[in-house]
Amino acid sequence: MDERTITEISEGLVGETPTWQVQMTDVAGRGHVHVFPQETLAWRAAEYGIDPTDTDTLLDIILHEPFLPDLSTPEAAAADPAARTGLNVTTLNTKGAKVEPVQLHNAPTTKAARDAHLLRINNVKQDHHVQVPAGKGVKDPRAAIRGKLIDPGRVAELAGYVDAMKRQARGEAARTTPRSRPAMNPVPTLPEATDA
Repeated sequence: MDERTITEISEGLVGETPTWQVQMTDVAGRGHVHVFPQETLAWRAAEYGIDPTDTDTLLDIILHEPFLPDLSTPEAAAADPAARTGLNVTTLNTKGAKVEPVQLHNAPTTKAARDAHLLRINNVKQDHHVQVPAGKGVKDPRAAIRGKLIDPGRVAELAGYVDAMKRQARGEAARTTPRSRPAMNPVPTLPEATDA
């Protein structure tokens, strides 16, 4: 099992995008870093209907998402824990009807998307687990994130945008105008390495 313990969480910038930098150590003592935009917490709250004050759950999801399988292959879709519990949808494409696992873009409800995503996260923890340090008197590194509140109004704005994009993906009439699209930070890019 790949087990990692969070040692420190700090704020950073990639370009103009505020980020969280999560330092971790595995059982062999090797260091790992997971860097993500701070707004990812608000996006996950909006996408899956998770309480924006529950930063522990949001962070747990984000730190385990890199280990999720790509469900675009038939083998991965068949092995998907959400699909095995019946969280499937039938979609239509040019080749006819297709049954596929519930994902954010095709979920009939936010609850179905959340249930499927959390099943996948819990399943991935069997092989990859990110944890906080335990023990009496040990400082919880998540305090840095907990101290920065997520604006519920922003989460509601993002949730409306997510809902409009899901309706559009299903082929329903869902006009998204430039005014209805929330302002987003640009995707962070790392500066190119130089030989200087």
